[in-house]
Amino acid sequence: MGWIWFAAWLVGLAGVFQIIAGLVAIIRGDDYFGPTTQVAVDMGYAAWGWIHIFLGIFLIVAAFSLAKGHIYGRIITVLAATASAISQVMFLGGSNGFWAVLVIVMNLFVIWAVMVHGTELKREYS
Repeated sequence: MGWIWFAAWLVGLAGVFQIIAGLVAIIRGDDYFGPTTQVAVDMGYAAWGWIHIFLGIFLIVAAFSLAKGHIYGRIITVLAATASAISQVMFLGGSNGFWAVLVIVMNLFVIWAVMVHGTELKREYS
């Protein structure tokens, strides 16, 4: 059960990171991130900011669902972590490559923990 709690905590933390990145992109995107030509998909930072905020909320909902032991929480968590990792790939070439790699690694740990140790939820909450 420890890996699932770890995954829930980590996906919630990744959600908070996504929300912070989204708020920074909306408020000070051009100053903080640099020109939009440094990212894989060229669209405004305000649009990216809102995408990150919605992904962050999705990740936090997934964390609570997983922590409560819902079986569908595993599916939501894997989907949310996958979407979060994919969204961070878009920023690998920019000035925040380290931040993107950090969030991608966090999401990969979450996916691994849920996929490998997800059946522990059945035993614990059955």
